[in-house]
Amino acid sequence: MTSPRRDGKHLSGFAEWTRTVRDLDSRDAGVCNTDIDWIWHQYKEPSDNIADSRRVNHVLFIEEKSRGASQSVAQRDTMKQIHQIFFKKLTRRMFRVTNDRGQEIWLKFWGWFTLEYDGSDPQRSNMIRWDGRQITLQELIGILRFDLRPDNLERHDRRICHHRKMQMHLNY
Repeated sequence: MTSPRRDGKHLSGFAEWTRTVRDLDSRDAGVCNTDIDWIWHQYKEPSDNIADSRRVNHVLFIEEKSRGASQSVAQRDTMKQIHQIFFKKLTRRMFRVTNDRGQEIWLKFWGWFTLEYDGSDPQRSNMIRWDGRQITLQELIGILRFDLRPDNLERHDRRICHHRKMQMHLNY
């Protein structure tokens, strides 16, 4: 059967059901199910007095592991494959999309990152890692505000620069 939750947290009805259906057993059916813990979206940023057409939304996926937990082999493998689709198969990382209000905006997708910490939350932790790299609480806040680039933790230049080639980091 699909593994029971290791953290004792409540399951949604769907998750609980999938763990009890013999036809969906991960070993027999060859399936892996994992959720996306966080979709982090910056939809608003300070204006730089440039036309709205130059404003950019930023999105990343976060896999959260608290209390020293780590990813299963199956989950890590699935994340790696999805990450490769976004960053090795697609030629663009910035997309012109329409939001729910019908406005066209730029959307920059940064990828899928793993946040690990040893406490119940980052504030109560002695160790915080972002994609395997030890970071401080202030650096985590900078990443989540998109003040720091999530791929390399450098200061984030929010301007649209079409001439610069984006570098993506994959720590797998």
